[in-house]
Amino acid sequence: MTQQTINPIKLKNIDVSAEADFIANLISEHKMTFFLNGKWGSGKTSFLREVQNKLKKKVTLKYLDLWRIKDSNSVISSALRLLKPFHFWTGRILFLIALFIVIVVLGKLQVGFLNYLFNFLTIKSSNIGVTILQLIVAVSAFSVFVFEFFKLKTDRIDLFLLTKGKIKKKILIVDDFDRLTADQQNETYKLFSLLKGRVSIIFVGDYQRIVKQNIKKSAHEEDTYKVSENYLVKIIDKRLELPRSLATINIWDEYFSDVSRNLKISYPSTLRNLAISEGRTLRDREQFNNYFNQVFVFQRKYGRVSSREQLIIIYIYLFHSKIYDEIVNGTYDEKNYSDSQEPFDNFNGKYSINRMVKDLFEAIPGLKDPRDIASNQYFIYENPTGLSEFEFLKIINNKEFLANRIRHDDNDALLQQLRDNYAVLNYDNREKLQEAALAAFKQGVRNNIVYVILRDFKQNCKNLISNEQITEKKILNVMRKVLEDNGYDFSEQILFLQFFSFWSIEKLSPLVGEELGESILKTSSFRHPVYVLLSYLSLNHVYGKPEEWSEAVFNAANQLSVDEFIFFAQQGKILMDEHLKSWYGVKTQYPKALGENEYYLIAYVKQDDGQILDNRLTLKKLDVALNNLRASGITLIDVDQEGKK
Repeated sequence: MTQQTINPIKLKNIDVSAEADFIANLISEHKMTFFLNGKWGSGKTSFLREVQNKLKKKVTLKYLDLWRIKDSNSVISSALRLLKPFHFWTGRILFLIALFIVIVVLGKLQVGFLNYLFNFLTIKSSNIGVTILQLIVAVSAFSVFVFEFFKLKTDRIDLFLLTKGKIKKKILIVDDFDRLTADQQNETYKLFSLLKGRVSIIFVGDYQRIVKQNIKKSAHEEDTYKVSENYLVKIIDKRLELPRSLATINIWDEYFSDVSRNLKISYPSTLRNLAISEGRTLRDREQFNNYFNQVFVFQRKYGRVSSREQLIIIYIYLFHSKIYDEIVNGTYDEKNYSDSQEPFDNFNGKYSINRMVKDLFEAIPGLKDPRDIASNQYFIYENPTGLSEFEFLKIINNKEFLANRIRHDDNDALLQQLRDNYAVLNYDNREKLQEAALAAFKQGVRNNIVYVILRDFKQNCKNLISNEQITEKKILNVMRKVLEDNGYDFSEQILFLQFFSFWSIEKLSPLVGEELGESILKTSSFRHPVYVLLSYLSLNHVYGKPEEWSEAVFNAANQLSVDEFIFFAQQGKILMDEHLKSWYGVKTQYPKALGENEYYLIAYVKQDDGQILDNRLTLKKLDVALNNLRASGITLIDVDQEGKK
């Protein structure tokens, strides 16, 4: 059986190292004002990243992204924070201290607060935790009061700090200057007047968009432009341009050549000309290529649709969404578009999108009818149904594609093929699937595809053992060797083996007992240390018996992450959530309905023999981990004497 297939197109890195080296030398040797010209998405950020690589540690580029800033800091304050972070924060701290002193001296603050502060400094150690919390609340309230009452403005302080001293080894980048509001641009001009000659400044944006003032005559008329006497034009010392290799005509010429070779079609010149005439950028090309790979490779449409028309559909979907929606819904009418009859102009490369839609309808008449199933498969998310055997094997033999499908897909055609045909796959293909699934599980993927591939992992490893006497220990050794070869550490191995229920923790611990000495609890490099800790407790028969735990156990528990400690504490009946209330059958005794981040902190535990275990000493020894839980926003509800009853 044969089937046409293509490989995904991987965009090539455009070499701009020579141009970046020149720009790096220019901006580092001359404290001037530059303007890097380029449309949004044209590759300015990538080019500046290459410039930074050339500068290495000699000079650092500091980005002032004012259009992304959501706080109320002025342009000057934002610049100070970038160029002189020490001065920025020191100035604010000193200002706050000075303001506090002034308020105290003027009697604006009650004396009781000072008495409270004195009491805090002389308090007994037994109350220090509560007192620290109270002090934090008091200081926070004071800070809010200061900022709200005095409407703290630090522009003058920042202005003073910014103009004093030298600014070393830094270049200020005012990114996306053309996207700033008029007020933000005016603030930036003030900043420029302060920094001119002291540090290099690079304004980044679309130069033509800035020097032209957009004036709309009415809501129904086209835009007209008037060149304004823009201040920016006067202050720029040098205007920098992106390398020619990043120009629209070059990036699309090369790209559509790759498309032509990959799809085995003639060069799509009309689509190339449209992309150029509409000024599609490097970012646009990246988006287009993502959908190209999705449609032709991942959705397997190559050979099932006309490649040339499918390319047009992708382009319309990305860059003319209104027209795309009208085509999908069957409401497109070329009479609504004045230039639908505009011919292709081969001289200047212009080609109307509406003329292209007309040609598209001539090639695929069914697109005009939403009920036409054959033409519907051209739309972006309409897939051919099912996987052929050839397509299934193609996925398996494309390592990157397979990894992507396993990580992101579930309950799809791949899953169905795995359920139906995994057992009849040859050894090599099983190995490829197993390797990809093990990598996905290691990264935290827990879906049906991973389960179907790995559920027989133990049996597969057992089959690798020769005809000698097979024991659980031998099977485990083979399984662990495979896991080690796939980068699993000891804790990940235990997690994996328990997740698939190959062994319970009680049966697994003796099999790895030689590695579970107390010294292993001090190892900090495990990715899932909670499973090592639980295995250690099980091996030493102190699982669920905190009164017999050593200090090493408590130290290891206190070092667990928040999520792993919650798991550990629930296993040991230290914490109880709403689900465990039902499991333990204690809803009547604990009537409060717990929220998502609420847990009962159990101070008394009823043993299997009916005895009540006092858990308070255990909780005290786990105080570090419990405080970490509280700090992360988790509410712990104490259950002490009332719970004992």
